[in-house]
Amino acid sequence: MGGFDEEQFLAGNLTPVLFGSAARAFGVDHLVRALQELAPSPAPRLDQDGAPRPVEDAFSAQVFKLQANIDQRHRDVAAFMRVNSGGFTRGDKVTVTRTGRPLVVSRAVEPFGQERDTVEEAWPGDVIVLPGSRDLRIGDTLHAGRSVQFPRITTFAPSQFREVSNRDIARRKQFQQGLQQLGDEGVVQVYVDPKVGMQRPVCAAVGQLQYEVFEHRMREEFGVQIGYSQLPLAVSVAYSRENEVAPPRAGGMRILESTQGVVLLAFGSDWALENYRKDHPELVLEDIL
Repeated sequence: MGGFDEEQFLAGNLTPVLFGSAARAFGVDHLVRALQELAPSPAPRLDQDGAPRPVEDAFSAQVFKLQANIDQRHRDVAAFMRVNSGGFTRGDKVTVTRTGRPLVVSRAVEPFGQERDTVEEAWPGDVIVLPGSRDLRIGDTLHAGRSVQFPRITTFAPSQFREVSNRDIARRKQFQQGLQQLGDEGVVQVYVDPKVGMQRPVCAAVGQLQYEVFEHRMREEFGVQIGYSQLPLAVSVAYSRENEVAPPRAGGMRILESTQGVVLLAFGSDWALENYRKDHPELVLEDIL
């Protein structure tokens, strides 16, 4: 049994484990103090070209999470972002690198449990939340001054697939809204088969719990009762944009597309995927999306 080694922790080779109970608020203060004592100071983050963005540079931040309906009264989407460089002041005008559009941050809050305190200033390492951020996506870079793009945030290719249906036709609008918002959050991945269209969307996940959370939130937050139809698919890969041809077809394979432009090839077994790789060695297929 090894003990705690700070050098190994900072190198990313060791993960300390703390025990407590968030439900009873037992140990939460110990966790916060441990983070204060053990976590390293903010360091330069590498951009997508591998160049470091100094913490003293102009403001930059990256969106790492979206959360719909934090405030049930407004039914908005909040974007969680980490400040990577520079200083942030409420009311600043920044640019979203992906779109090139300006964004005036008129309101920002700092989350701590259920509390939301208004943020006037933030610095590298701080996490702040921007309410009403429907145009932002996970992985988006925001910046002032010199432009920067941080590497995209990756996720595992899904292994469970279900067609999802709306059991109440009168709530079609809420159904579509829930699919869009919860798909953007990453609760599940939402795809469509180009041959079928949006009338039979496909929800993809890596575990059963994701479907349970998705069903619960669709019911409680959007008032929609959904049904599932299991698909005979068990493994998938992303079809890289480096490929210059459309995906060659194969028996039992489904081609699915997301609203973010990801093209997914889904197969019924590992064996079928490996045969596809052997038949088309020239194609770039990615296990991480």
